[in-house]
Amino acid sequence: MKKYLWVLIIVAISAVVAALLFIGRSAEKRPPVPENVAHKDALSETESDFNEVGNLVLTESGWRLVYEKPGAPALTADLIFYPYSSCGSGICSPALLKAGERVLVEGKSSSGRISVVSLVATE
Repeated sequence: MKKYLWVLIIVAISAVVAALLFIGRSAEKRPPVPENVAHKDALSETESDFNEVGNLVLTESGWRLVYEKPGAPALTADLIFYPYSSCGSGICSPALLKAGERVLVEGKSSSGRISVVSLVATE
């Protein structure tokens, strides 16, 4: 019985360490918050300049929107999520997004990257 308890303790400790490492690495990959976009109020002061419907694609660097404009098919924009980003009626969690999903993205663009203000699934 004591042997199984030790095994259980070791597995639990390993899981906690793995989770902490994952969280630490995820935080390192987050891009810096662009100027004037530190929080939602700051973004609302600078108008959103990106409003496009397209499909979500998951890449090695994160989520990307593939969209079209007349005469320019297959345009792409990297999506950057912040704590104020909203998805539907809640806060965005990139883990809940689905590759291929058709969405409307509103945000502030800078160098091919979009600071997402809202992302809403469309039909």
